Amino acid sequence: MSTSAVPSPSASPLASAVARYFEACNSGDRDLFFGLFAPDAGHYLPKGMFGPFHDVESLFARWREDAARTGAYWIADRVYADDAARTAIAEWTAVKPKDGVYFRGVDVFAFDEQGRIVEVRVYYASPRDPSIGDNELGGYDYHDGGWHVPAAPVSAHGT
Repeated sequence: MSTSAVPSPSASPLASAVARYFEACNSGDRDLFFGLFAPDAGHYLPKGMFGPFHDVESLFARWREDAARTGAYWIADRVYADDAARTAIAEWTAVKPKDGVYFRGVDVFAFDEQGRIVEVRVYYASPRDPSIGDNELGGYDYHDGGWHVPAAPVSAHGT
């Protein structure tokens, strides 16, 4: 695994793709952004937020709208990549100067055989919100993704 926030030229191809993703988000470079994704890529955020997105056009439009409104930019603090598994993880800081805030989170990236992003799952470093029930990504199919899906209702003691 590589752990470079700014990948070196010899870094993992996937770590380099993640670095270009953040570059595209910050610069608004449409060609760079679109070139990173498979056409039907999924982008998932915590339940209750906007999304999910299943096309690059609407994701790019939403990203640029947020950047224009808040002055947002993103810093990839650390990138971990496993080229064999076609997976990368980025720990990031988002800065929104017009809102006077910053926050942190983690993106999990899945790539296809050509090194294009096919899925981004976004997790925020924040307290769990009991008012929304299960804290999951909105619109993400955990069952088809191979995740454990507890039977409802879940026992208070985990049994």
